[in-house]
Amino acid sequence: MSEDRPDHEGQPVEKKSVWRHQGPTHGWKHHGPANPKHQPSRREPIWMRPTRQPQGKRPSLSREQIVRAAIELADAEGLEELSMRRLATKLGAGAMSLYWHIPNKEDLLDLMLDAAFGEMTLPEPLSGAWRADLRLFAHMMLGVLRRHTWLPSLLSSRLLPGPNTLLYVELFLADLDSLGLDENTIADILSTVDAYVDGFAQREAAAAESRRQAGMTEAEWQAALAAYFQQVISGGQYPMLARIIAANTEINANANFEFGLACVLDGIAVRIAAARRQRDEQIRE
Repeated sequence: MSEDRPDHEGQPVEKKSVWRHQGPTHGWKHHGPANPKHQPSRREPIWMRPTRQPQGKRPSLSREQIVRAAIELADAEGLEELSMRRLATKLGAGAMSLYWHIPNKEDLLDLMLDAAFGEMTLPEPLSGAWRADLRLFAHMMLGVLRRHTWLPSLLSSRLLPGPNTLLYVELFLADLDSLGLDENTIADILSTVDAYVDGFAQREAAAAESRRQAGMTEAEWQAALAAYFQQVISGGQYPMLARIIAANTEINANANFEFGLACVLDGIAVRIAAARRQRDEQIRE
């Protein structure tokens, strides 16, 4: 039988648009015809929603405690091992008590990411030298991403930056404003450095995960790579690669990062000079 049953006047009854919660870790699911008026508050970032507290008693946990424990769990065992149930066990609490503060895992991940970036100590004021300040920005970001190896993979799945993230973005955008560039160029400069650091950290995190899955230490991993490449180049098919390997007996991640960052900053310097020339020409005209 159709759900569009006629009413007393022979007109079909409109289906109701309903949002039903699917459990703490699955969020909301829509049933019925699409209607944007019926979207739930879950669509709003958790930091823009009022903190919910249990009624009639003093809460034994805070949102901050829960997020910190989640970060510690992810640091120790990986993000794939994080669940609201595991987290409740770590805190010695019932899972339902966590849901009063953080409705589901997606909200938890948002809070974890922003809390991680909140660990950075922001220097105020900055030096005012754009190259030194962008280098500081890059190193601060890389430090957080290295400290929490689960963070690089999480970044790509989070759409909205949180308040802690926005604080340091605002600080460095304001610093670049002193260059006298247009707003689009300022945003592109910071975004370019951010993308470089994120990509570098993604590669490092992927390598660390491969080592972890193989059950190898860093030294064992490097030894296995060296043995593999020695076998590859022994046949003489890759002479240029053989020269590079012979000249680089040890991989230095920090030196690699500094070289790439210098290339990025050199390119930005060229664009800044070009933008200033264009601005000066427009003024003269």
